[in-house]
Amino acid sequence: TIDLVTISQALHWFDHTRFFAEVTRVCAPGALVAAWVYRLFEVDADVDAIVLDFYQRVTGPYWATERRHVDDGYATIDAPFAPVALEPPVMALSWDLDDAMGYLGTWSAVKAFERAHRESPLPALRERLALAWGDREREVLWPLVVRVWRVPA
Repeated sequence: TIDLVTISQALHWFDHTRFFAEVTRVCAPGALVAAWVYRLFEVDADVDAIVLDFYQRVTGPYWATERRHVDDGYATIDAPFAPVALEPPVMALSWDLDDAMGYLGTWSAVKAFERAHRESPLPALRERLALAWGDREREVLWPLVVRVWRVPA
């Protein structure tokens, strides 16, 4: 039997009914289930506003519907187990503009936009973001959302 199940940035893709049934089947009484997810990174008000606009307006129509669970911090995923309170950590990195653009280019919605339009939305974003980012490394924060549940004993 299993004492800990972890899911990183993936629970939104699962069939939740089937997943939690399987967790119940294989886990030991009192086991923990921990799922975490990160949303948009944070830098400062100017950078954050540009990234949020890109996320919502430019790539918004190209996100899979399951993305809504990421946006709501997995709050609407109903587990049949008792929640366990946990103070989530914050991921932090030091990035320059190239690092940020490289990350943003990995978004599935960017890839879907490129397939639909046969062009990348990234050059226009880079132009807007360069002014706010500047020519230096910046601290980039991802507040994590961590949901933890305990399987009944």
